[in-house]
Amino acid sequence: LLWRLRGAVLAGKLKDERPLRERLTVILTTSAIGRHPSTDLLDEVMASFQLAEGIRECDLLIVCDGCRTVDERGQPYVQSKFRAGIADAASAANYETYKATLRQRAAPDAVPAVRVLELETRHGFGFAVRAALDHVKTPY
Repeated sequence: LLWRLRGAVLAGKLKDERPLRERLTVILTTSAIGRHPSTDLLDEVMASFQLAEGIRECDLLIVCDGCRTVDERGQPYVQSKFRAGIADAASAANYETYKATLRQRAAPDAVPAVRVLELETRHGFGFAVRAALDHVKTPY
């Protein structure tokens, strides 16, 4: 579907004169990493939006994936494995601080809106994006 859509756009078959912000919502996913509570990585990604014309005027939905802090026996993890969505107690606390910072930066009623969606459990990238789509009102 995506390659057909791209082909149609390139062929000029899908001309939509509406402003990009009415057609596109940017979904940015984040999860626990060792750099938290620093927001430097997120800030760098958002700064790169200036490289694509019109992106900075689009609504932004930041999806914070959940993480696992205890194993199947209920024992806390003692070592983080971020790629697997596992955070030890210190990393989980840093992630909570990071998410609190994002909530403070959110501007859901602004134009463009900046919203934060916090997932209770670990979804992984694909399912986090899928969860975000329920909150998107634009076609793309």
